[in-house]
Amino acid sequence: MYFRKLAGHGDEAWRLLCDDKAVIELVNEYKGKEEYHVYIQQSFSVHSSIQDANDHVTTIEGESTKNPKTGATESIGDEVTVANSEEDVWHDEEIDEFDSDFEVNPDWVSDEDVEDREQIAIKLKMAKENLKRGIPITYHSDEEVERRQEMIVEVDGGFDSDEMGSHDGTDVEDEVADHGVCRKSNFPKFNPNLDTPFFEVGMIFNTMDEAREAITKYSLNAKKDLRVKKCDTKRVRMVCTYSGCPFVLLISWSKVANAFQIKTLKQHRCGIHFKCRKLSPVTIAKRYHRRIRTDPRWKLRDMVETIREELGYDVDVNKCSRAKRLVLHLTEGCYRDEYAILWTYAEEIRKSNVNSTVRIMVNRDNPEGKPKFCRMYVCFGAMKMGFLSGCRKVIALDGCFLKGLCKGELLAAVGRDANDQMYPIAWAVVEVESRSSWDWFLKELKDDLCIEEGVGWCFSSDQMKGLVPAIADLFPSAEHRLCARHIWCNWRKKYKRRDWQTTFWECAKASTPAFFSRAYEKLLAQNEEAAKALVSIDPKHWSRAYFSTEVKCDSVDNNMSESFNASILEARFKAIYSMLDDLRTMMMTMIAMKKAQAEKWGRQFCPKILKKFEANAEKSKSCHITHNGKHGYEVRHWDERFTVSIPSRTCSCRVWELTGIPCPHAITCLAYEGEEPEEYISDCFKTQKWRDIYANVLQPMDGPRTWIRSEYEAILPPDFRVMPGRPKKKRVKTVEEMEDKKRPRKKRVYTSKQLLARDKRDPDKLGRNGRVIQCKNCKEKGHNSRTCKKSKPAEADGGASSRRSSSKGKGPAVGVGTCYKANKCFGVLNPALIGKRMPEIPREG
Repeated sequence: MYFRKLAGHGDEAWRLLCDDKAVIELVNEYKGKEEYHVYIQQSFSVHSSIQDANDHVTTIEGESTKNPKTGATESIGDEVTVANSEEDVWHDEEIDEFDSDFEVNPDWVSDEDVEDREQIAIKLKMAKENLKRGIPITYHSDEEVERRQEMIVEVDGGFDSDEMGSHDGTDVEDEVADHGVCRKSNFPKFNPNLDTPFFEVGMIFNTMDEAREAITKYSLNAKKDLRVKKCDTKRVRMVCTYSGCPFVLLISWSKVANAFQIKTLKQHRCGIHFKCRKLSPVTIAKRYHRRIRTDPRWKLRDMVETIREELGYDVDVNKCSRAKRLVLHLTEGCYRDEYAILWTYAEEIRKSNVNSTVRIMVNRDNPEGKPKFCRMYVCFGAMKMGFLSGCRKVIALDGCFLKGLCKGELLAAVGRDANDQMYPIAWAVVEVESRSSWDWFLKELKDDLCIEEGVGWCFSSDQMKGLVPAIADLFPSAEHRLCARHIWCNWRKKYKRRDWQTTFWECAKASTPAFFSRAYEKLLAQNEEAAKALVSIDPKHWSRAYFSTEVKCDSVDNNMSESFNASILEARFKAIYSMLDDLRTMMMTMIAMKKAQAEKWGRQFCPKILKKFEANAEKSKSCHITHNGKHGYEVRHWDERFTVSIPSRTCSCRVWELTGIPCPHAITCLAYEGEEPEEYISDCFKTQKWRDIYANVLQPMDGPRTWIRSEYEAILPPDFRVMPGRPKKKRVKTVEEMEDKKRPRKKRVYTSKQLLARDKRDPDKLGRNGRVIQCKNCKEKGHNSRTCKKSKPAEADGGASSRRSSSKGKGPAVGVGTCYKANKCFGVLNPALIGKRMPEIPREG
């Protein structure tokens, strides 16, 4: 018996009606309909033979049909009952009725089938004539029955079970040698794309691995802990770990289905389980490998919490650690292949981004040995042209460690754009930070940017190994600034007083030599040793008072390089090609984003520059000027006086020359002359310069699968050097940094009396929070006399001390008028009076 799907076409529209599931599907398909389209085939019934011969589908309503002439009811699926009445016969016009929608497709009907159908039609006509004459109907022979059964689409089955129903889209076609008939398998097929899988008897799997994966998914989603009882290449038997639960799942190879099939499935009779042995590190790694790969810094505590929320299981941190290690090793396991494609990657960069520079240095153990990676330098043509188009001649240099299996360091050169933001120029992967690696990197950078002796150029860095002498040799005429923060960190290790550190920053940020001398004399008065240690490094490298005014930059730190290193932190965990390609895509995104910002900005100067200008304009409100009648001005700002020359755009405070932005004194003078102070900002900060920088964009590149392999010999990774101890992921912070870091404090719990006292506190008086307590006994700070550990002088009052005991939490305090356990003033100890204050007893005489 078959029913027709309303949305189907041709032979795909028919569905075998063989079990409860198919009946439910039939009801849902014709829900709200008055008629069902059902096709009945029975080889031993005259009625079925007529239907099959004419390929006609009888339209029935409900579960039975009624003869419109006689009113007799005929049950579906039973043999046709011949009526005694002559009216209960078939007529030619009823047999010839045909619905084109149910026509058999001629492509899958053979000539032999057509001949058989014609012979059956002839026999049916003879049977009709015999029926009119009252001759009994003869059934088909056994051979004809077998022949008809082969033409029917059979159901492959090896089990006598009610649960083995059909499933949409999961039929398996098998070729039958006899008669060329195509038989379809009615066994349901497992869908590996389901997040919540379900099992039923007869379900088939393509491979045993797919079956094991399905068992794992089922165990996790159903919250059932399953145990392996038998497992090999041909079968797997799982049982429930709960005592008394009859659950059994057997999957083994089936010759009938030609696949792995569920042969035994007994349902659970237990509740949910809170532990699952299937939640192994491998399972966790498979489930969360994408997140771990995209975020290698995913903390284990967050990982445990995510698993608890999504899966409902409590896992151990060690299990999550092993899972994360598996993913990282699998991800980085191809790092040898990434070194092998570096030659091809370099050629693709040159081909897609013209005027780009890529240099690769390799080492060989011997002349005939294979090349091993040593260094790689990358400078895109768009980044190079963008820097030369509008950036100031200021370059920040710094290096950072690579944190993955790809060991080494990443050197980077970062500039400043017209909006005073970072603009990476070039980067290089080197084996170690040394004089040799910095010389190699700076020579490549010098050739790309066409820097000769360094006249008019400024380099900023910290005191890294080999960098200071490398800059002095390659750029003798360039200005080299050292990061004041790194100098301060090294200096404060010995000189820790906060007032000394404040004076240090006064020296670093002094804009004139006179201001620097004043701050230095102040530090000299505070600590002569600290002052001499500070000037052991020439102040022209770290004090603003001695900086050049040509580059229009007054920064005393190296924050641009530090910002770049922080932005590429995740990329530094990856293998070399993945890391370099992430840097490229990050730069492409950054240029596109800032290009859009520059095009939308409508003012003459860049936004960050105008913000600094507005801050100076606010400070100019407290300035007072004295005009000489021409272009000379004397400006008094609080206790200081400065001279301003508008034609030369100078001020004696040197802020205007250092930054290129009018200082508060200059803004006051320009306003007095009726000029627009904003027009006197340096041209290097104009919006047009900003747009010119980011007009040079990076071009996209194809993936590695589309590359043509380079003719050069594949590069091997450098020799792996195992360092002692656990590898460090974070920079080692100084003791001072740890002291300055605010540690989280526990929330204080107040008693009802304390809350009442706090509410009654006088708002006009300063509270005691933050006050330093001084002991009256030893005169030291940090504790009071009650908690003082030094000896206390005895008070002369009959040899007894009138103050309370300094011990805390050891019972009631001892003193005059206090009742305690051994108080001899009361002959018998009253327990109700322990610890209570008693009135003082007047003494006689």
